[in-house]
Amino acid sequence: MKAKNPGALSGRTWTSILLFGLIGQIAWVVENMYFSRFMQNEITRAPYATTLMVAFSALFATLSTLLGGAICDRTGKRKVFITWGYVIWGFTIMAFALIPMQPAPDKVKAMVILVVVMDCVMSVIGSISNDASFNTWITDMTNTANRSKVDTILAVLPLLAIAVVWLATGLWHGAAWTFILWGLFFAVFLTAEKLWYGEALAQTRFLKHLYVLLLIAVSFVIFDAASVSDAFRTIGSLFGLGGLPRSDVLARYYFDSYSGVFLVAIVGATPLPAKIVRQFSEDGPGKKIMSVVEPVVLLALLAVVTAYLVDGSFNPFLYFRF
Repeated sequence: MKAKNPGALSGRTWTSILLFGLIGQIAWVVENMYFSRFMQNEITRAPYATTLMVAFSALFATLSTLLGGAICDRTGKRKVFITWGYVIWGFTIMAFALIPMQPAPDKVKAMVILVVVMDCVMSVIGSISNDASFNTWITDMTNTANRSKVDTILAVLPLLAIAVVWLATGLWHGAAWTFILWGLFFAVFLTAEKLWYGEALAQTRFLKHLYVLLLIAVSFVIFDAASVSDAFRTIGSLFGLGGLPRSDVLARYYFDSYSGVFLVAIVGATPLPAKIVRQFSEDGPGKKIMSVVEPVVLLALLAVVTAYLVDGSFNPFLYFRF
């Protein structure tokens, strides 16, 4: 008679582990990658808003994990907490689509409070259903013979979740291979950062900025390409693999034509202009002058940019293709 393997798990158990584990990690990726940016892009860029969101979310997530784990242990109904918790968790994530974006100045604080509260509710439900109930269920269903295998697979799921989320982000832009490649491009580098060089890169000053700018430039090429082969051909040309000369008459013409724009862009990308404006606006007369000069400068800049777009035969705005 064949002895029963003490570390064997049924196919149904493995399916539950993979399904609930992946869905939970996808939900956390969506929250961690998008909701802080949602606050900054759609509600307010004031630092206090994102700080409140992160602080309260972490606090409620920790407390709910502890309390939820205790309640789950006392009732013993882990499957109920997991299944219904995941369903409610999904609805709380989708509820963010109902939040009015770009609120009026007098409603910003109220919207900040609403977003923070909703993020806390989502974190509480996610922590109870995933961090407390699901992880405890994993402990119940495994033993010393198979726990290391299950833990290894669960450790890989956050990386897979990143790939799934960015693949879906690419498909959201359109049903084309270039958009899929664009999403996977970011998924690969985000995964590499988490696995290998992310912490070391964050400690640098110049290199991390160069890294981001390079990835964004390459990603724009992929996003705007007519086909995957066209994307690879253009990227190869950017790095000198297209058989093009390093410099020619056309390149020098464009450099001379846009050297002024390059100079303004380089200076504008530094903290210097904002620092000058901030210091100038601190006193009374300077503040009054800036209240008049700032809108005039912005309107003039808009007029110049519009003139460049109208005059040029090439429009760099990528979303005109949709």
